Amino acid sequence: MKVVHQWLKDYVGDSIASPEEIEKLLTFHAFEVEGVEKVGDHDVLDVKILPDRGSDCLSHRGIAREIASITGVPLSFDPLQSNERLPVFSDITVSIADTYACSRFGAALITGIMVQESPQWLKERLLALGQRPINNIVDATNYVMYALGQPLHA
Repeated sequence: MKVVHQWLKDYVGDSIASPEEIEKLLTFHAFEVEGVEKVGDHDVLDVKILPDRGSDCLSHRGIAREIASITGVPLSFDPLQSNERLPVFSDITVSIADTYACSRFGAALITGIMVQESPQWLKERLLALGQRPINNIVDATNYVMYALGQPLHA
C-alpha cells in the first residue's frame, strides 16, 4: 500500500518521524516497507500490509495509528473520534436486512454540489498514490477510502 508521509502528518502531527525513520520503525515493528520514493513534493512509502492486518491498516489513519502505537505518541487528529451530529432527513432511508452482518450503516444527503475539478492539494495526494484524479465527487470518495479505509459511493 502506498502511504504519503505528509498525509500521515495530518494524523500524527508535526512531531512525526522522517520518512526514513518511519520506514525503519514499521519494518522492525509491524510491516515490511519496500522503499520510500519521491513523487512530486511527496515522500511515498510502499508498505506491505499482510492480510491479517488489512482490517485496521489499509488506510493512512491505520498506518498513523500504528506509528503512534510504536512511538507512544498519541494521534493529534483522529477523524473517527469525533461525534458529529448530522440532521435527519426523510429524503433518504437506510434499511439493514442483517444486523448481525452489518450492525451499523450511515448515509448522508449532500445537495448543491456541482461536478468540477478537484482542488490541487487533493489531486496531488491522489497522484502520489498512483490514482488518477477525475473530478471533485469521485476524488472525494477516493480520498476518504485512502484516508480511512472505508470505500464510498457517490
